[in-house]
Amino acid sequence: MVFSSHNLEHQPDLIRHLQEVAEILRPGGVYVMLVPDKRFCFDHFLPESTIAEVLEAFLERRTRHAPRHVLEHLALTAHNETGGHWAELHGESPFNDPAGRLQLALDMMERENDRYIDVHAWKFTPDVFRRIFAVLEAMNLMSLETWRVYDTPKNRNEFGVVLRKA
Repeated sequence: MVFSSHNLEHQPDLIRHLQEVAEILRPGGVYVMLVPDKRFCFDHFLPESTIAEVLEAFLERRTRHAPRHVLEHLALTAHNETGGHWAELHGESPFNDPAGRLQLALDMMERENDRYIDVHAWKFTPDVFRRIFAVLEAMNLMSLETWRVYDTPKNRNEFGVVLRKA
């Protein structure tokens, strides 16, 4: 078994990460994860990830986050108070006046001079996760099968996933 809590969304290349986890599991082994639900954390205002983005990262053999993910995280995220998000109190949208926040993010990226900046590359809900992983399985891009995806429990900011090595 491999256990991961709030780690999957940080992987620059999701497919390669899943392939590497599958390599260390025996047949029947499981990868158990807690994954943030973008609706109930600071990713609230950001768009959900797509299969095209996942494939793009794989084709690029990405080892660092795409600039757009760093910009989104630094400039366009919400607060991280789970209860507030469940109560529909998301705060003011950063998209109302993003110019100043984006400029600060650009300045920080320039100061970091191409150093790794850790952010959420992937923004999931349980349904988005199910759709993306169904395509990855259908394309045989990983030797893990989606065994269970649990819905996000009320007043929590994460959902559970169990992948099993075929």
